[in-house]
Amino acid sequence: MSLEKRKQEISGWGGARPGAGRKPFVPTEEDRELVEKYAGLGLSQDQISALIQDGIAKNVLLEHFPRELELGKAKAHAKIGGKLFQKAMDGDTASLIWWTKTQMRWAETQKHEIVQTTISINGALESAKTRVLNADIIDVVPKEPGQLEGSVPEALEAPEAKKPSGEGLGREGGD
Repeated sequence: MSLEKRKQEISGWGGARPGAGRKPFVPTEEDRELVEKYAGLGLSQDQISALIQDGIAKNVLLEHFPRELELGKAKAHAKIGGKLFQKAMDGDTASLIWWTKTQMRWAETQKHEIVQTTISINGALESAKTRVLNADIIDVVPKEPGQLEGSVPEALEAPEAKKPSGEGLGREGGD
């Protein structure tokens, strides 16, 4: 006698025994109603599988209840859509807006403009210097490097004062 044959006789090994394992799944009408209801409530297929009888595998759910899964969602969507549509028809503003955006594909648009916000310090200083010199705001006469003679009050008292030529202000040839 072979070793395999001997092990089978001693331990009872050798495949499934009669009556062993889970009985084949047979859906009831109540199961079908529950699957449709749960699908309509938005439960996942894993959640629905756990709630049917003592729990079934997801592939068993998909094999035995494809119509109920589809009908449950479709019926729920129809009920909700009907209520939303009725609210919109009754003048509910939020429902009207939601309906136009989702069902009619209307959308709010926003206009975006790009504003230049960079400033050139050198350009700003040059512009300010030009405005000061051209507007006779102050009478500037170089005294020593880094020091200027004159003040705003003197310039305000003598508006007819001569414009500075720009000599000594770092400008050559009177740009």
